[in-house]
Amino acid sequence: MEENSFEWLGDIEPSKIGNRLSSNGIKYEPKLTDEIFNEIKEQCIKVWNTYDNTHGYVDEKVNEIIDLPNSWANAIRMLRMFHVSLSKHVYNELSSKTKDRVILELLDRGYNVNLYDE
Repeated sequence: MEENSFEWLGDIEPSKIGNRLSSNGIKYEPKLTDEIFNEIKEQCIKVWNTYDNTHGYVDEKVNEIIDLPNSWANAIRMLRMFHVSLSKHVYNELSSKTKDRVILELLDRGYNVNLYDE
């Protein structure tokens, strides 16, 4: 099966997300593609660069983000570097595909995803 042919969102039963099982018993392991990770990274950097960098705080945050390797832990870390309301703004600027995957990962990790409701 081609990776792109699997519509995993449609296969996931909401009550089973926490234990990563689909409705037909297939274990759910979301793949974090470079495309999705880089989209999150670029959007976070874009927002950090809107701040005043007089004291180097923006450079510090951007350099921290640039060096992060691709992983779900790091993707969520980047989003959680911001205040909740700003994190929601960053999230809302992501593509729908990336938003869907982020929400599933946040749910699986036990985060309150109501913060990201549009």
